[in-house]
Amino acid sequence: MAQILVTETPYPTVTPAPTQEGTVDLYSLTGEVIAEAKFAEPATSYEVSSYKIDELALPHPMSIAINAEPADVSKAWRITITGGPFPVRSLGYYIWVDDASLPAKEAAEGLVGFIFDPSMLREGVKIGISYSDSIAFRHQLPALLDLFDNFSP
Repeated sequence: MAQILVTETPYPTVTPAPTQEGTVDLYSLTGEVIAEAKFAEPATSYEVSSYKIDELALPHPMSIAINAEPADVSKAWRITITGGPFPVRSLGYYIWVDDASLPAKEAAEGLVGFIFDPSMLREGVKIGISYSDSIAFRHQLPALLDLFDNFSP
């Protein structure tokens, strides 16, 4: 069965219909930057220095299940937050886009999460990070989302 590899255990994978072939590693796909912010001074207790969002064109459209609901996608958006260190703990890290939390994985570039719903990407929404998916622990970054002109959902 083909899979879009989103994150490793304990986070769920997003699986396309079994008739589609191939595996897509969203961490290694080259994307086009649609938003980016760099901070003059590190932000939050995690010393965040920047974030960027890359639009990823999937090699072919895929039918996936997101929270058990079917969706057809041809794009994904990778959000990367740099800074840290992000110490390993018993719970995972989350990236926040407004009030929606996305599971994040620490990669060489920083914390990385994925968006499949373009309606989440709106001018001026808050970006944040947290340890656990509780909004009570969210650390909001100092810059609101400022989409580049090249963004089209």
